[in-house]
Amino acid sequence: PRRRGVGAPTAGSKLRGPEEYTIGCRVKVFWTSDDSWYAGLIEDQQTSGEGGPDEVTLSKIVYDDGDVEVLNLVGIGERIFLLTHA
Repeated sequence: PRRRGVGAPTAGSKLRGPEEYTIGCRVKVFWTSDDSWYAGLIEDQQTSGEGGPDEVTLSKIVYDDGDVEVLNLVGIGERIFLLTHA
């Protein structure tokens, strides 16, 4: 993202499993290169595979500043927090 980041999640924030991040959810994503959190909306998701260990769900995140990123939310635990449910 191009603009200033948003604050880190509050002490009451709960780390959630990737299955809770669905289309319409607002999230904060930590960019290590900027050492900042950025807020955005999960706008789309695509799942490949037919279940099981090979299944991958890619989530399209549209940040508040207009930047777009596609992420596999599995395995990035501390880098993403749910702000609001869809």
